[in-house]
Amino acid sequence: MVITTSICYILLSIKKRNKSLNAVLDAKNVNAIYKWLKKQPLLKKVKIKETKETFWIAHAGIPYIWSLETAKQLSDEFKKVFKKDSYKILANMWGDKPAKWKKNLSGYKRYRTMINYFTRMRYLDQKGSLLLKKKDLKPQKNHIPWFKQTISNLKPNEYIIFGHWAALEGNTNLDNIIGLDTGCVWGKKLSAMRLEDKKIFQVKKK
Repeated sequence: MVITTSICYILLSIKKRNKSLNAVLDAKNVNAIYKWLKKQPLLKKVKIKETKETFWIAHAGIPYIWSLETAKQLSDEFKKVFKKDSYKILANMWGDKPAKWKKNLSGYKRYRTMINYFTRMRYLDQKGSLLLKKKDLKPQKNHIPWFKQTISNLKPNEYIIFGHWAALEGNTNLDNIIGLDTGCVWGKKLSAMRLEDKKIFQVKKK
């Protein structure tokens, strides 16, 4: 599932001496891993020929303020520029602002906002602005789970698959927006889905 966040975690582990990723950082093929990560998109589109279904896969999801095709265009734009300027983009990615996407955003503010929607999003307000501080599931005024707004953008044969939000334990109560983060990092389950029949496979944390 994606992306820049993976690269950032590797870079952070060097800075913060996080031993959990030493096996990756010390691997003989670490350069190949890094090059592979750089090529991964913020959004992946997968079509299943047999079922005529389309799956949109993003780390945190897709905000309703973007159509699915717009989201794909932005992902393609980011992938292209990230290939050429990954170091400076990562150096400038930290921050919660701008909180709202605008078409005329430019430079690193534009890329930071893309990254935040695709990889950090949980709640949005009614106008589609990111509300990044809140992570729990307690109701709060003007804090709307992103998928409750985005559901109206999907056709019957379209699905969104996302992770990132462990507190949900995969539960969106929607048939075509599927959460796969079931809290393995917190001692719960690791989940995967076979796209051809949408069967869920789960294993408990060892």
